[in-house]
Amino acid sequence: MTEFKTNNFIFFRFNPTNDDEMEAINTLLNDKYVQKYLGNVDIRDFLLASRDDDEISDSSFLVGFNDEIVGYLSTFSGLDAIDLDYAVLPQFRGKKVNERDTYGALMIKEASSELFRRYAYVKFLRVYINESNVLSLEMAKKVGFEVVRDGFNPYELHMKR
Repeated sequence: MTEFKTNNFIFFRFNPTNDDEMEAINTLLNDKYVQKYLGNVDIRDFLLASRDDDEISDSSFLVGFNDEIVGYLSTFSGLDAIDLDYAVLPQFRGKKVNERDTYGALMIKEASSELFRRYAYVKFLRVYINESNVLSLEMAKKVGFEVVRDGFNPYELHMKR
């Protein structure tokens, strides 16, 4: 499988020969906030190394909404948890997709539900968010993540099953 769908999004594998996908990746790589919060991580490496099977753990996806690429999601499996990395393209960042949710919030909410549905062993999902990334911290808390380790940078947040 090269993709999975939720109510509002399609999470699909990166095709480096697709101009729209390359443009989205380059926008993220050149974004000052992505550079600041993901550091020297080149998300192309994760996207190109993704699995080619039905698993969505240990994989990376571009995220589409109504035929537009709105973001990126990577998943990394642990013993009883899955770690998430994500980014939202600047033109969708902080923008409402409905009355309650921004694109990022709804994307993480729906991806989290799908991960819990597919992987019974997962007790929690985990994100690490830099303390200065206030908008991402607020969004993660809004969709159900709780800070389990603060006072350190980055903060560690969990969403329990």
